[in-house]
Amino acid sequence: MAGLLRASEEGLKIIDIVRRNLEWNKTEDTWCKAALTSKATLKRFWAQNRIRRETFIDICKVVGINNWEDIIERNDIKQTELLLAAAIADIALDTETDRTFALPDNIPPVWNWLDRTSHLNTLKTLLLNTDNRIPPPNAIALVGLPGIGKTTLISQLIRQLQTENNPFVAVAWQSLEFVKGKAPQF
Repeated sequence: MAGLLRASEEGLKIIDIVRRNLEWNKTEDTWCKAALTSKATLKRFWAQNRIRRETFIDICKVVGINNWEDIIERNDIKQTELLLAAAIADIALDTETDRTFALPDNIPPVWNWLDRTSHLNTLKTLLLNTDNRIPPPNAIALVGLPGIGKTTLISQLIRQLQTENNPFVAVAWQSLEFVKGKAPQF
């Protein structure tokens, strides 16, 4: 059964030695609370019945045994390895992974977008270092008269970068409109 483990005879001996050193009984309240489990589950553990994998691992870790694989029945290891192999097979390769980031909550909407493809391409070239500048810029400042679309341009740029495969993992948006005398917190 996937996701269920049981202790081996040798594993129970190891757990028993550690438990005795802690001066705990087999269904110690402290053990139950720390492992977020019940006395009934601890009894099933000691009876070598299968219990949930996460609970089994927690029971071991609470008494200081981090290598829970040494405690489980060997047949369960084969099942665990098969599950792990199946999970690894489902992981996309780095080249297949879409690199994207979440849009900041406070990013302004794009209103009245005028097609400024050349401006967007210039900014993308600077940010993504496609012309192999050494080093790429740490920041870009857009300066201009009020109302000419600086905020809309950058908002659109961030939205486009989010949909493309790029090296960014996060974007911060900070308006400097009301900041006076000190740097904004990022």
